[in-house]
Order: sequence, then C-alpha cells, then structure tokens
Amino acid sequence: MPALLLVAGCVHAGSVDSPGDRWQLVETQNFRIFTDAGALHYKFLATRLENVHLAISKTFFHRLETPPLDVLLVHEPMFIELIQNPDIIAWFEPTVGDNGVLVMRVGLGDEDETSAGLGVAAHIVRHGIPRAPPWMSLGLSSFLETAVVRNDGEARFGLPPVVHAVHVMEGRLMGLAELEKATWADMNGPENWRHYATAWAFVHFMAVGGTPEVRKDFFEMLEQAASGDPQQPLQLPLARYQEAFLAYALGTFGSKPSVRVFVEQLGALSPPSMKITPVAAPEMTTILKAVQAARPSADAQ
Repeated sequence: MPALLLVAGCVHAGSVDSPGDRWQLVETQNFRIFTDAGALHYKFLATRLENVHLAISKTFFHRLETPPLDVLLVHEPMFIELIQNPDIIAWFEPTVGDNGVLVMRVGLGDEDETSAGLGVAAHIVRHGIPRAPPWMSLGLSSFLETAVVRNDGEARFGLPPVVHAVHVMEGRLMGLAELEKATWADMNGPENWRHYATAWAFVHFMAVGGTPEVRKDFFEMLEQAASGDPQQPLQLPLARYQEAFLAYALGTFGSKPSVRVFVEQLGALSPPSMKITPVAAPEMTTILKAVQAARPSADAQ
C-alpha cells in the first residue's frame, strides 16, 4: 500500500513551468474549476461550491446572477509553489482573470476543500451589492464565507472566523460612527484587523442578533446596495445601533461565548451538472504564472 500511494503521488508532481498533461476544466453553472486532481476531489468541490453559491444567493441576494468564478484546485506541492505561504489554506485573488480566481489545495477525504465559502462569498458580494460601503462589503463577505450547507439542505451562516472572534472577545472593536466613515484604504490599513472584526461583528448583529426590526433594516440595506449607480456608494448611518450592537457583541463573544447562527432551509439538493474538457499544459502554465505573480504577501490572511 505505501508503494501504491507513492506512485499515485508522483503522477501529480508537476510545477508551474512544467505542469504535466493531466489538467482538466470542470465547468458547472457558476464555476470553472481547473485541476489535475481526480474525480473524487473535483466532484466534491463542485458540489460544495454550487451548494454554497445557492445558499448565499437564495438567502441574501434574490434574482442574483454572477459570472462564472475561476477556481484552481491543486495538490499541496503546487499550492506551496504558487502561494509560498504555509499559513494559507485557500486564497481568493480578485485581480486574476475577468472575475478573480479562488486557489485551493486538495485535501483528504471529508476534510477536502473546507474553505469553499471563502472565494464564493467575496465573488457574490462583489457582484450582488456593488454600491455597498466598505464595511458592508467586507463584513458581509466574512459573515458568509463560513457558510455550512448540510446534505439535508439546511444552510447555516454566521459561524465566527476565529481571528475576528478573538478581537471582539478582547474588546478591540471600534465605534460604529468610525466604521461608517471608513474608506477602502482604512479597511486595509495598519489597523485593518479592527475594521474587519468590527464589520463582521456588526453584520452578525444585524443579521442574527438584533431585533426583527434590525434584521429588516439589514435586508433593506442590502436591497439599496444592490441597485443604483455603483459609482455612488451608499452612506448608511450606523450610530443609532451602537448601544445595542456593543451589548450584543460583548455578550455573544465575551468570556462565555454563545454564538447564534442564521439558518435557511434550501430544500432538496441535486448534484450539479458538469462539463469536463482537457486543458493543454501551455495554457495551464499561463494560468499558473498569472496566479503566482499575484500571490499574497506573507502576512495575508
């Protein structure tokens, strides 16, 4: 058995300059998966991606249509060559291709491709609410990227990303008046961790922890952000939520965390249809080099 495993591993030992001839393009309704992994892996990932896309769009973005998202599913040696950051398990890069690319590494068994929501959330939010202010765009992406879709069709949103929850627990929140005015430069500046954590916690409060009136406000905000001129971002006053938000955040993610989630019933789920075509090595080298040139820095999350 060890010998068989060794032989199987050698089949996929390609590099960016010489990726091999086993690459395929797996196309579903909303994704284009480039991979040299076996059918077990790409079918699992395609199903998970489509289920997460369905859950997010049905729950938060009715009538939304997005262009296909490119996904690169590679084995660990290729992933390390591309990303060169051992702390990253998946990476969404919006600057590669027409609509960005989600880079993922092949996992093992049921642990395979557990970060499917990462790029799907960012992709849908980008196209679903083009007028969203920075806090809404990044906060909602973080809220949605941990989505879990069970086999029975139940979708759960709002599981806390560990890094954000830690910042909230340690009281590193900023005031909503400051968050409201934050620009993209602020959100990605020296204190971006405070902006991200506060934006995520505030979206969690609006979608899960507030009153029915607050949740209604939130969905009305999403409707406003989905329509109109994308060059005119929304200005949404947040100060009136400050007291209730702070009480919720500190109570929910404090010393005795009790995190609630947003639950949506999707109904029966069906495996996605797939079109599979081979991809030539020179074409894959071009794609891989584009990803490698845009790889994240060592401190990327």
